[in-house]
Amino acid sequence: LEEEDGEFRSAIEYLVEGLRVDPSDAVSALRLARLALTHFGNVRLARGALEAALRADPHFWPALTLLMEMLYSLGDDLGCLE
Repeated sequence: LEEEDGEFRSAIEYLVEGLRVDPSDAVSALRLARLALTHFGNVRLARGALEAALRADPHFWPALTLLMEMLYSLGDDLGCLE
């Protein structure tokens, strides 16, 4: 399990670095968000990644859907309206 955890951490680091190089990569931002949520429960990183994906492509439905689901599950109904 520790080895797998280390691999996921490395993947997050690579995705973050990739987004620094190319912030227009909405797909990588979505991957980062999913990884942050599913393996680490890091809502802050996931939200930031999803917002970055939507800045890169405001019509990227997978990121919008995941962001709305995440905000709704956290009870942030007003955040869903932004």
